Amino acid sequence: PRSTLFPYTTLFRSKTCIYLCDKKTKGTTEKLKKVLSTTEDINEQTTLGSTALHFAALGSNQDVVGTLLSAKADIIPNNNQETPLHWACKAGSSKTIQKLLRSLSPAMIQFKDASGKTAYDWATEYDREDAQKLIQKTLARKNKRRGTL
Repeated sequence: PRSTLFPYTTLFRSKTCIYLCDKKTKGTTEKLKKVLSTTEDINEQTTLGSTALHFAALGSNQDVVGTLLSAKADIIPNNNQETPLHWACKAGSSKTIQKLLRSLSPAMIQFKDASGKTAYDWATEYDREDAQKLIQKTLARKNKRRGTL
């Protein structure tokens, strides 16, 4: 059955994704940790290539994003080359964006989707000034550390 909160639940086979998409299972990260302990593939993808991390980022749930990252979820692009950072910039949660930025290389922060747009471009398109500033500051800091500009 499809969730009324999130109609794409049926695209997923994994318990992780169902947990994130079903409003009945909204709860603590402890519940998610239990689900993760029995999940075969934390990076399982929907038919469109999105992962649980994409949906957690879009849902602006920094605790779930943090739990998934701690469980070694990969930050990978979907079939449209959109990363969880792209989706987080659409949603606009600064805390979620910060968590993702800490885990990304400058190259992945600047990764372009199938339309040639970066997460920064998405932040601009959706009027997310905080996201734009976070991306700029993070890139400057990471590039300075690496000795590149």
